[in-house]
Parts: sequence; C-alpha cells; structure tokens
Amino acid sequence: MNKPAAASYRQPMTEEEIQLLHQMAHIAPAKILLLAGFYGFFFWLAFHVHFTALLLLVGLVLFSLAYIVYTQFFPNNLLRQDIKNGQKIVVQGQVEEKSEAGHNDSYTLTILNHTFAVSEEDWQLFRKGQMVEIHFAPLSKHLFEVNPIN
Repeated sequence: MNKPAAASYRQPMTEEEIQLLHQMAHIAPAKILLLAGFYGFFFWLAFHVHFTALLLLVGLVLFSLAYIVYTQFFPNNLLRQDIKNGQKIVVQGQVEEKSEAGHNDSYTLTILNHTFAVSEEDWQLFRKGQMVEIHFAPLSKHLFEVNPIN
C-alpha cells in the first residue's frame, strides 16, 4: 500500500491571521497591567499614608514603562516575529500520533514530525493515519486551521 504524499511549505498569512496574532501579542502585557493595577490598589490599602497618591502614580508610571518596553522592544517575542515575517507554514500529511494528557486536558497531534496542541474537538475529529492539512505560525506554533484532506 502506497503512503499518501506529504508536504510542508510556506505561504503568506491572511490579514485575519495577522490580526489574530496582534491580539494574542497584547494579551500578556494587558495581564501585566491588570495585575499592576491590583497590586497598586492593594498597596494603597495596606500602606495608607500621606504620600499615597504619589506612590500610586510612581507605580503606574513604572508599570506603564514596563508595558511599553515589553510590547515594543522585547526581542524574543515569537508572536511579534511571526507577524513581522508574515509567513505561515502549511503541513499536509498523515496523523502519525495522537496523545492526550488527562491531568491538564491537553491534546496533541503529530504530523510530519511536528507536534501540535489542538482542541479536544479537533483531537476527536481526526484518527491516526488520516490525511490532514495544518496552517500554523512557524515560531509561536499558533494554529490557524486544521482541515481533513479527502
């Protein structure tokens, strides 16, 4: 029995895929700012002193600077590098392996020696040996599409 052809190639990202990566790139800094706000509020509650407003202002300025540095100058941000490159990888091949980690509900598919974390729905949809096509960002490994090949 002949094994179906497998392929892996680069393709430009769509505008929607780039927008999705932009949104994801801002989630971590937003969490940092949210935590900073809670920290500042509780710091103010715990140490209510005469210079409370000044301390809160200094804290907000420091965390704002951290946010700017993280989002604009952090060199190893894989999502931002994927956005800058504007290319995605398309892998077409057989599902070589399926695995499930029950303790944290993670599901993976292995295609052409690439392992991808997928949703439980996608994991159940595909069987070992089935031909699939996966679109993903090369550095961050963010999945855009997982499709069966008939």
